[in-house]
Amino acid sequence: MPDIKLSDIEGDELFEIGTSNPETQQTTYKSFVNIPQLQAVDPTGVELEDFEIIIVNGWSYVAFNFDISTVTKIRYEKDDGTLHEVINPTMTGIKFYGHPTSGYTKIKDSSEAAPSGYDLINEHDSISLDDIFAGPIQDNKIIIVKDYLGSAFLPEYNFNGVGNWHNYESMQIKTTEQIILTVTAKRHHRIVNNQIQYGGTTVFGEGWTLVAPPLKYGGMPLEEIFEPFLEDLIICKNYLGAAYLPEWNFNGVGDTVRNQGLQVKIKNNNYHVVDFIENE
Repeated sequence: MPDIKLSDIEGDELFEIGTSNPETQQTTYKSFVNIPQLQAVDPTGVELEDFEIIIVNGWSYVAFNFDISTVTKIRYEKDDGTLHEVINPTMTGIKFYGHPTSGYTKIKDSSEAAPSGYDLINEHDSISLDDIFAGPIQDNKIIIVKDYLGSAFLPEYNFNGVGNWHNYESMQIKTTEQIILTVTAKRHHRIVNNQIQYGGTTVFGEGWTLVAPPLKYGGMPLEEIFEPFLEDLIICKNYLGAAYLPEWNFNGVGDTVRNQGLQVKIKNNNYHVVDFIENE
């Protein structure tokens, strides 16, 4: 009878469990063994990949089609040909709360208590605008970045009234030239019945918001997105000003576009949580 051995995935022997003697029919066991440390594999099977983000010259609504919480690297080729990299950018925990009549709110300090009457919608990390645009700022290509509240990020004046960028939102950006960023991160995903489901969740708040469809490829019809709460939707616009007006059964926007955000106005003092599912 051969020796019983345990090997790793590459066939390297880890340790000997026991040796059997065919003449005496006895097995000698080793009492103490050392098992080398093995690297755990991501159980979701979702790996890091590179996402190219193209920000057009002038005004645009920019959305990120990756999970911001998983960003490990941001790369930008500067005008002088050198490569600017931000490794493991600054992250800040952020919580989202919803209220049945007061809409939704976000809290940037995870140590703060939940606001009275609000339920937790989601919790994840957000990423610093200073890290996202560090390279383009050195080339003087970022004029202004604004969130849905009108708060501004003005690198020329070293002023950041926006703070961080989170998974639910897009930003309105004005540049002097086209900007291309390469971001290493994971796709939006979740696990349903032990299966990977690509896509994510977006919150549409009451009033005007800038939202980011969490889709790698885009191409989802607006009618499908807003169908569950069509009666609350006043207007949806893209960065070119084209509009979707459900009251008039008019869609001048078409489908969602990769890396492009949407400006949306919702009525009735409410918020809506929408799941975006993307088929492979």
